[in-house]
Amino acid sequence: MPTAADTVEALIHLGELISTATSGKSVDWETFLKGADYQTISGAVEKQCASLGQDSLSAAIAAATQKQQTILNGRKLQALNQDEMDQYFDLAKLKLVLSAREANASNVAVFGSWLIEKGLPTLIEVAPVVLPLLLA
Repeated sequence: MPTAADTVEALIHLGELISTATSGKSVDWETFLKGADYQTISGAVEKQCASLGQDSLSAAIAAATQKQQTILNGRKLQALNQDEMDQYFDLAKLKLVLSAREANASNVAVFGSWLIEKGLPTLIEVAPVVLPLLLA
């Protein structure tokens, strides 16, 4: 099973693949999924999606929750310093992204739209903080 960091990196890679193919623009997903632009990347998309199954998403959410507990170390949220607070909330944002992937797993059009518009920007924002935490 992939690590939590692998799962985050796979989602980022998937988002970048789709964003590049759509030129980052809003698209008609039904048309896009039947078109040549998607066919060009479909193998890579399917490979990335295969690594983003329910088990790997659940494991990544659990790993992020565990890291949040490690940051708290028995303290209340108010007792965290600014760096710890930033780490804690970036992990929370990551959990929301991963949960949204779980919820939209069966609808490629909804998931693709969400990933480009909401998920990828959030992942790119939090990756520099959460990837080292998940690898530690």
